[in-house]
Amino acid sequence: MDASTQAELIAVLASLHSAGGFRCDLDHTSEATAPLTQPALILRGRHDRSIPIEHVRRLKTLCSNREVVDLEADTHFI
Repeated sequence: MDASTQAELIAVLASLHSAGGFRCDLDHTSEATAPLTQPALILRGRHDRSIPIEHVRRLKTLCSNREVVDLEADTHFI
């Protein structure tokens, strides 16, 4: 990775500020059942054992306008 790309990646990661949002991935407790109508891109890491496959299945059920992309990433951090 060249220095310019590395700097750009660092800037992007520094701007995310997920704070507690990341914990929702690990301990999903929402009982919401209302359909989600906005377009959704669902990224699923085939080797990511930190996110249960049930989360993807649930999103696919709730999101009618969605695209699911299976990734070969080794970890949750794609």
